[in-house]
Amino acid sequence: MIPVIIMNHGQFGKELIASAEMIVGKLERTEAVSLMPGMGIEEYLAQAEAAVTRAGGKAIVLTDLYGGTPCNVALMLRQRYELKVVCGMNLPMLLELAGAREDSGDTAQLADAILSTAREGILEPAEEIEETEDDVWGGGE
Repeated sequence: MIPVIIMNHGQFGKELIASAEMIVGKLERTEAVSLMPGMGIEEYLAQAEAAVTRAGGKAIVLTDLYGGTPCNVALMLRQRYELKVVCGMNLPMLLELAGAREDSGDTAQLADAILSTAREGILEPAEEIEETEDDVWGGGE
């Protein structure tokens, strides 16, 4: 199973993991490394590198924001470890990883799959769906 490391600002990663676990159960080999207010880059880098070491030097890393400190630290670590870094994490992406990473040892293939899932999960529901929801909730005619 390919480890997942979530690198983010604040508690977002820990809460994302908790939300995913409500849906699919315990996520093994999944860890959040949170950049907290007042934390220097050296401290954050040390915590992130410790997580990568616990993962055996190979992992998929999800970051919250391209160009932010968590992303930049992940990209620095990618130079020394076998990491596939994907930015702009969301819940559908993590859920896809939860199901697919046991079947594949290919981080590039997994990254492609989760990027596709993340893109598909961002949408504006069609009016037909909204009308159906109105009927279900008693708002339709």
